[in-house]
Amino acid sequence: MDAWIELWTERALAQDVDLAPREHAKAFLVLSHPDFEAAVRQGFKDLRRPGLLARNPLLRTRLVLDRAGQGTSGAAVLEVVLREAVTTLARHPRDDKLLRAVDRTYLRPAATQEAAAAALGLPFSTYRRHLTQGMTRIVSVLWDLEVYGPDRTEVSSS
Repeated sequence: MDAWIELWTERALAQDVDLAPREHAKAFLVLSHPDFEAAVRQGFKDLRRPGLLARNPLLRTRLVLDRAGQGTSGAAVLEVVLREAVTTLARHPRDDKLLRAVDRTYLRPAATQEAAAAALGLPFSTYRRHLTQGMTRIVSVLWDLEVYGPDRTEVSSS
């Protein structure tokens, strides 16, 4: 209702009697941090299923809309964003274990997490800890991009 009143007020002040709706830029969806984190985690789970990825709320966030061009599928852009976020773990040598756990779980998934742990030669509890830490780091990087934009230099040091 507020948007409708605002539109009428704007048109009345401009003496614009055109009642046809105007094209407005697509509004960003602003997610709380917990909702954003849940959407990122779901995005990784759906990474290899474009139909499900196309339903992710991240498609309407600044993170994706700023990068989406004309004729580009939002799901394709989201996939690229998620894959690039994983590569941020490669910046620090001590994060290699986190990168390997995320890669083996989401980018080149094993049949089960137990199989992923075995493929990495890790006890299951260690694998889960590395995966959790890796996903936490990725969510943090993506959250910084969402909140501050790509020009923030601190993102590269996260």
